[in-house]
Amino acid sequence: MWHTHYSTGERLIDEDHANIDYLLDVCGRQPAAWQEHAAAAIDAFTAHLDTEERICENRRLNMTEEHRGEHIYLKATLGEMQRQIADGELGRSLFVDFTRKMLLFHVSYFDRDITR
Repeated sequence: MWHTHYSTGERLIDEDHANIDYLLDVCGRQPAAWQEHAAAAIDAFTAHLDTEERICENRRLNMTEEHRGEHIYLKATLGEMQRQIADGELGRSLFVDFTRKMLLFHVSYFDRDITR
């Protein structure tokens, strides 16, 4: 469950964060179809990174080069996780836990600074 203390204050960005978290919840609760839900969560997370950059650019928010670099890293990591799921190398619980921690870390250490 997404908590407001992880919010950035930018409604569209925060809605994406909550949606990704929701998709991870669904993935965790539906073991029979978890790979499909994992793919949806990965797609949403990847698309969110592009959306976040666009919002920051349009609203002249604080998107640093380090933050952009983190987006590149996250996209590569999410792509690798998608491959590992397809190859049967990554299980549901680890995927959900790791992806949620990645999201929370990113919000806490990068996204919360965009409005400063």
